[in-house]
Amino acid sequence: MTAKLLTIGLVVASLVGYQLAQRTMPTGANPFTVVAIAYFLGIIACVLLAPGVGKPIGLEDAALLKQWPIWVLALSVVGIEIGYLLAYRAGWPLATTTGVTYTSTMVLLALIGATFFSESISLRRAAGLALAMGGVWLLVAPTRAP
Repeated sequence: MTAKLLTIGLVVASLVGYQLAQRTMPTGANPFTVVAIAYFLGIIACVLLAPGVGKPIGLEDAALLKQWPIWVLALSVVGIEIGYLLAYRAGWPLATTTGVTYTSTMVLLALIGATFFSESISLRRAAGLALAMGGVWLLVAPTRAP
């Protein structure tokens, strides 16, 4: 299996585990406590795994704090964590939640990529985006009684 497929497999497996964990989190738990504990455990995992892909985490890595993308990433991951947890608590079904959020994200990123990063949206890609949006509509559109 190629490295490309392994990386996508890791993402997919992690996303499935992530969504299942979020969906089954105890409803009485404070969402911010859940995220804090998850990130504490994640920090431990990162410290232990970092040497396997380069060098151990060191003080020189603190220079990342001077870069704006790290701050946006931090706020984004907290927003994702809290957002999914609260969406599930609000009653969103598992497949619908991920379908709506991932498709919406994909469409927005395609537009941002075309506008700011000179990425092309071919006719084929535009058709794929349209089909994905149609799928989301089918997921969330109210059903009509016969």
